[in-house]
Amino acid sequence: MQGVDCNLSHFDPCNLNFISSIQLAAGKGVYKYGTLHLLYKNRNSPTKMQIEKHLAFYVNYYDSSNKEKNDLFLEFTISRLLHTRISTYWPERMDVINVALWNYDQVLLQRRELNIGLNYNEFLKVRIYTLFKWLAETRTDISSISDSGKHAIIENELLYHLEAYYLLHDIGQVPVEFSKDMMWGNLDQNKSLRRLALECYKDIAQNVIKKIKELQPKEEYTIPTGWNGHATCITFRRIDQTWISIRVDNPSPFNPPNMHEIELITPGVHRIRSKVLGQLDVANLDQNINYFMLLVNSVKQDLDEAKGVRLLYNLDQKIKGLEQRNDEEAPTIVEQASTNCVVKCFEPGLRIRCGRKYEEFCETLLKQEKITIIELMDKCKRYWECRVKGLPDRFVFFKKIDNINILPNASNFSLHEKLKSSYKQHYQHISNIINEQSSHGLQEVFIDLHFKEEETLIRFEDLFCKSRILILGEAGSGKTTICQYAAYSWACGTLWQNRFEWLFYIKMRNLNKDIYPSREKDYVLIDIIINECFKGSTFIEIDRRKLEFQIAHSSKVLWILDGCDERIIPSHLSNIERDLLSKPILFLTSRPYGTHNCHYDTKVTVQGFTVDDIKTYIEKYFSYLKRTTAKDCQEFIFNSYQLQKVACIP
Repeated sequence: MQGVDCNLSHFDPCNLNFISSIQLAAGKGVYKYGTLHLLYKNRNSPTKMQIEKHLAFYVNYYDSSNKEKNDLFLEFTISRLLHTRISTYWPERMDVINVALWNYDQVLLQRRELNIGLNYNEFLKVRIYTLFKWLAETRTDISSISDSGKHAIIENELLYHLEAYYLLHDIGQVPVEFSKDMMWGNLDQNKSLRRLALECYKDIAQNVIKKIKELQPKEEYTIPTGWNGHATCITFRRIDQTWISIRVDNPSPFNPPNMHEIELITPGVHRIRSKVLGQLDVANLDQNINYFMLLVNSVKQDLDEAKGVRLLYNLDQKIKGLEQRNDEEAPTIVEQASTNCVVKCFEPGLRIRCGRKYEEFCETLLKQEKITIIELMDKCKRYWECRVKGLPDRFVFFKKIDNINILPNASNFSLHEKLKSSYKQHYQHISNIINEQSSHGLQEVFIDLHFKEEETLIRFEDLFCKSRILILGEAGSGKTTICQYAAYSWACGTLWQNRFEWLFYIKMRNLNKDIYPSREKDYVLIDIIINECFKGSTFIEIDRRKLEFQIAHSSKVLWILDGCDERIIPSHLSNIERDLLSKPILFLTSRPYGTHNCHYDTKVTVQGFTVDDIKTYIEKYFSYLKRTTAKDCQEFIFNSYQLQKVACIP
C-alpha cells in the first residue's frame, strides 16, 4: 500500500456522489476482506500535499466573475475531501447543528425540540468546510493573507480534523453483518462474525498507534467517542520525544462526578478542566493494542454510561504503563449546553493548539463556523427544493468535465517532486573510487549498518528517538553513504515518508568561499538549499518564496548536515552555519574531533561490518552473474586477518 493515498474519493457520475476506497472495499456487493484489511492497516494521514492538490483543483476552475460557479466548485471540492456531498442533509437536521454551534439550550422551532444532539460526522463536516473555505479564499485573494502564522494554524487544524473525520469514516465502514455472499471465496468459513469485526478493529487500532508514534511535540491525535447520548474526546498529545499525555475532553454539566475540576464562574455557569489520565511512554503504545481496540469499539458501538465511564476514564486500569504525571496545559472550558457535547469537546484541543498568541483568532474561527452553518443550511434547502420540484441536480454539471476524478499537481507538490527528483538522480549510485564507471546502484549493494549509543545497539530506522542526532565515525565508516541512502530512500518513499515532509541534505564541506564567493548581497539559507538540494532545477522568484513559506510553516523538516568535521566556513557564511546548526530536527555526521558548535540530544557511533555483512556485501557487489568471483573474493579476504580487519570498514 506504500505510495497509495487511501483518503482520496471517487466521484460517481451516475449517482452524483462520492465513494472512498474503504467504502468500496466494504460494500456488500463487492466485499473484499483482504483489501479492507490492507486499507485499514495502512491508511495514510491526510497531508498538506493532499490539501494543496484539492486547492489547486478549485483554483484551476476559479472565475472571479462567476460567484455561482465558484460556489459550486467549492462545494464539490470539499465534498470530495469528505467522501460525501455536504448539501444533502435534511434542512431540519441542519437546524439542530445550528443550535449546537450557538450553544443554546431549550430551543423550540415550530414546537419542534432542537436540543436533541448531533453526531461527530455532522460537526466535523461543518468545521472542515469552514477551514478549507478559509484556505481557498486566501488562495484566490492573495491580499487577504495578513498573517502567515494564522495560515499555518488553519492548515494544521484542517489536517487534524480530517484525520479525526477519516478515523470515524473507517470505523463506520466495519461491517456489522457478514452475509454468506460476502464470505464466499474471501473468508474462512470457520471464522466467527465477531472475530472478523475484531480483526478490523485491530487493523484500525494498529494504524492509530502508528500515527500517535509519528506525532511531533505539541501535536495531538483525537479519538472522538463517548457513550449512549454523551460525546467525549480522548486526546493523545505528544509532550516530548518520550511521553504521550492522554486527556479526556468532556466539558459537560453531566460529566461523571469527581472526575473533573469544576470552577463556578457565575450562578449556574461553570468552567470545567479537561481530565488528564496520565502520561504514557511511547515505547508502551504497542502493548496497549487491546485498549485502542476497545476505544475503536466504543466509537462503533453505543456503550451504556457505566461501561463508557469505566473505559474512557481508565477506571479498570486498561492502559498499561500509564504514569500519573500532571500536564499544566490541560485547559478549562465554559461548560456546554446540555445537548452540545459534540461541539464543545473539540474546543479544549483547539484552544491549546492555537495558544495564547492566537486566542482571538481561535474565537474568530468559532464565529466563522456559525456563518458556515447558515450557508450550508441554504445549500441544503436548495438541494431538497430541486428534488421536490424535479429540477436538475447542480452536480450534473460535473458529468460534462473530462477527467473530473484526476486531481492536478499542486504548486507544493511540484516543489517536492523537484527535490525528490534531484535526490534520485544524484544519489542512486555508490561511487567506486577506483573506477567511476563501475559504480553500483545504492539500493543494490547497501548494507544496513548499526549504531551504538553507549552499550545499546540501534537500527538506522530507529535513530530518531530524539530530535537532534550526532553520528560519529572514522574516515570510511560509511557516514556519507548513510546520508545519501537516507535522502534517496526518502525521495523514493521508502523511508520516513510520513515522519518528515521535507528532507534537506547538505554537505558541510561545500560551504566554502570557492562555491559561495563573497558578494555584495548576503547569502540566505534558501540560496544554499536550492544550490545543494535542488541540483539541476530552475527556480523563479515565486518558487523561492513558496519554498521559504513551506519550510517556515512545517514542523516536519529534517536537516542532514554531513561532514561537520570538514567545515571551513568563510565569515560571510557564518550566519548560514549558525542557522543550520540551530535547526530543531538535525542529523549530523562527523569524525570524533570535528563536533565544535554541534548541539545534539543523542550521540551514536557507526558500527563496522560484521562477518555476515562482509559476505552479504561481496555477494551483492559481484551480483548473481559472478558468484564464482564472489566466492573467490570471500576466501581471499577471510584467509587474511589484516584484510578481514580492513573489510570491516564500510
